[in-house]
Amino acid sequence: MRFRWLSLIILLSICAGAQQTILNIPSADVLDKKQIYFRLDTSIFWSPETATTAPNFIFGLGHNIEAGINMNAFGIPADTANRSIVPNIKWKFYSTGKPDSANRLDLYAGNQVFFPTFHRTFTAGNYLYGAAAATVHSNLRFTVGGWDSANVIADGNRAGAMLGLEGTVAHVNNRNLITLAGDWQSGQGSNGTLALGIMFFPTDRLMLIPTVQFANSGNHDANGAIIFIGYMLRK
Repeated sequence: MRFRWLSLIILLSICAGAQQTILNIPSADVLDKKQIYFRLDTSIFWSPETATTAPNFIFGLGHNIEAGINMNAFGIPADTANRSIVPNIKWKFYSTGKPDSANRLDLYAGNQVFFPTFHRTFTAGNYLYGAAAATVHSNLRFTVGGWDSANVIADGNRAGAMLGLEGTVAHVNNRNLITLAGDWQSGQGSNGTLALGIMFFPTDRLMLIPTVQFANSGNHDANGAIIFIGYMLRK
């Protein structure tokens, strides 16, 4: 029954398209002004056997700024999810070269504020991050950065590092078709994982990313599979 409901959720999201991320960590990509992007993150955790789905909307504001709203998350069974409304913003404040440059460096920062609506263990939490992304020969991008959280992944203040790698291996009609990706965050809270996925862009609007993630030592409940489904509502 659980997998039947998940299949329905995934099909609905395709018919429908947060901050842009590599897999789990924020990426250097920022929407252009007036662009609108929808993404659905559906996770299945191996232990305990639970599933969650989190819809995200992202809006391009111009000047290399995007803002979004995440609804994180609806769960199966329903009482397993810590639901939160998460407004967020990201600013890419420095770039070398044009967006299509073969070699470039991007610096960006962002913030996410968590307002829990279910299983409230805190009033509000905050997740702040900053990162640098280096693109090499157009098809390869390395990301390194750090994060600081308050009452989000664990009680109190936590800080750590994040790493990302993206490599495009196939193109079609001068756009990316398949990109291999991986990212990692330090720590043993809910975000302390290594994620590996395949980004598939069947059209210039639709994105599908099947992913597996492995928790850092001490947090095996975060092991699982995720499918990210994104659609550009307005280009």
